[in-house]
Amino acid sequence: VQVDMKRRRQRVLTDAPGLNAGADLDRKGQRIVLSMTADGRVDLFVLDVKTGNRRRLTRSSTVESSPAWGPEGRHIVFVAARAGKPQLYTLSIDNGETQRLETGAGEAVSPDWSAVSNRICYSTKRGGQYVLATLDMDKDDARPDIVAKKGGDWKSPAWGPDGRHVLAVRSADGTNELCLVDTWYG
Repeated sequence: VQVDMKRRRQRVLTDAPGLNAGADLDRKGQRIVLSMTADGRVDLFVLDVKTGNRRRLTRSSTVESSPAWGPEGRHIVFVAARAGKPQLYTLSIDNGETQRLETGAGEAVSPDWSAVSNRICYSTKRGGQYVLATLDMDKDDARPDIVAKKGGDWKSPAWGPDGRHVLAVRSADGTNELCLVDTWYG
């Protein structure tokens, strides 16, 4: 659903049968990348906001979810269990080439890609809980940097506009806290 806050209007962007989830709007507000059901599978699609036309990006036997645009609008990061557990992958919109990212031994989920710092934040499972980590995509050998180690499960990270701070939910002892994490100082 597209919402015009000024005029208090909204319109449906897609109502395709099955799953329509995990959408992310590109920086120019022209395209949405999302997970959709097609041919009995959950794959990634790009949807043109103006025309409603969609283009399939993947055809995989595994579920692909949580897509997020890269800063230049030519790549996305997403989650897939191609290696048996959820891991992060990048995909080129231009040629469809995918690459698995080095996120460590645990599951990696809920990525977000900063338009300012060209870093990806995500949740990764370590020692039975999810911690908050980042990857610097400007480095050829990007390795995970754990930025929030405090006990509990860290979920749904999202970059702030400064490319330094991440907003995330920390769940522990039956409570949920909304936390702002400084990725420079953890």
